[in-house]
Amino acid sequence: MTQIMPLRAGPWSLDLDDGDLRDLRLDGRIVISRIYAAVRDENWRTVGGRLTDLQVETCEDSFSVSYRREHRGADVAFDSTLRIAGGSDGRIAISYRGVAVAAFSRQRIGLCVLHDQGLAGSPVRIDHAAGGSSEGMFPVLIAPHQPFHDVAALTVRLLPGREATVRFSGDVFETEDQRNWGDASFKTYSTPLARPRPVALAVGDVVEQRIEVSAAGTGMVLAADFAPDLDAGLLHACGIERLRAVVAAGTDLVPLRRSPLPVDVVLHGPPASWPDLGGLPLASVVAVPGDRSTTPTAWVHELRARLPALAVGGGNASQFTEFNRQRPDGSGWDVVDIPMDPYVHSVDQRSLADNVPAIAAIAASARVIMPGAELHLALAHGRHPEFAERHGGEGGRLWLRRMMDCAAAAGVDVLGLGPVAWLRPSFPA
Repeated sequence: MTQIMPLRAGPWSLDLDDGDLRDLRLDGRIVISRIYAAVRDENWRTVGGRLTDLQVETCEDSFSVSYRREHRGADVAFDSTLRIAGGSDGRIAISYRGVAVAAFSRQRIGLCVLHDQGLAGSPVRIDHAAGGSSEGMFPVLIAPHQPFHDVAALTVRLLPGREATVRFSGDVFETEDQRNWGDASFKTYSTPLARPRPVALAVGDVVEQRIEVSAAGTGMVLAADFAPDLDAGLLHACGIERLRAVVAAGTDLVPLRRSPLPVDVVLHGPPASWPDLGGLPLASVVAVPGDRSTTPTAWVHELRARLPALAVGGGNASQFTEFNRQRPDGSGWDVVDIPMDPYVHSVDQRSLADNVPAIAAIAASARVIMPGAELHLALAHGRHPEFAERHGGEGGRLWLRRMMDCAAAAGVDVLGLGPVAWLRPSFPA
């Protein structure tokens, strides 16, 4: 048994566990729970393999893995080599080559992909080995028979504009609903059950397969509140890609210049009070009045004149309520920034959880008010900062997870999760 090793490939995060890839996450969500190679004898017994010659190389957002396995059973002798390359472009290629050392019969040999059961109901495009494609979805209720046949690729639509694809080659693949047997996944495997089995292998027979995992589109970006001396490792482990900083007159910008991540700056106050932002690792800049009024569009024009290569915009320093009641006096903003205080009316945790879906309505309404603008929502505790400590517990973790899911499904571009103290590496689980 090897030690579990966390890996990254562009937007994907995953674990290497005894040669298998586990918990492949995209935008913090488990898409594929496992990728592995199976050897099943003629009686469907799984013949385990001894892992040898493990080689692992890792970089910040890429990796390579290779190893060998020796499978020995009562009648089975099969050796395999597996190579995995995860690139910073978000492509993960798994190449498998096995050779029969003895003659035996098998039910299945090759790569298997387990899509997580949390994808139930998600739309899927199936590219077929025979040509063409079809549309389907991962079943909500347990499918008694294979939902997808003749699979050359499965592309699951995770969110509007965000897809994950798995491509298969080297054999004919199909998908079954593993929940029939109490497993929390949908398994895609080779050697369709409709074909004659078991299959006889002679000494020297070779099995070669390849799988490629990729992502397309853009997902929601997670941000956290800026603070000096942030733990870059914790930010990375939590999937944080940006920091959010509120800058008012007199704010010390020196710590911001050392930020480990790009910063979304929210300027509080009129143009005359704006500091020189030169030298900051900026992702975007918005300006909002210090009261409850909405940003004048003239301020956005001034930001664009000062920062022509940057996404700029406005919003409101209060809730969406004030942005909705005092709508912008112009159009053409790049960004709309709105804070959200979950404790405006109720402070009990059940109400906190029940109110999560409202984020979808806020997102939809904001997009109508300022079409085409990126939507940045930031969680805050303006009225009850004392309740922020709740986020260190299990209830807070679940609340953040639900907020992330609802915001992503609603097409929010950047979700600010609040102070880093709220977060822990396991919070997206």
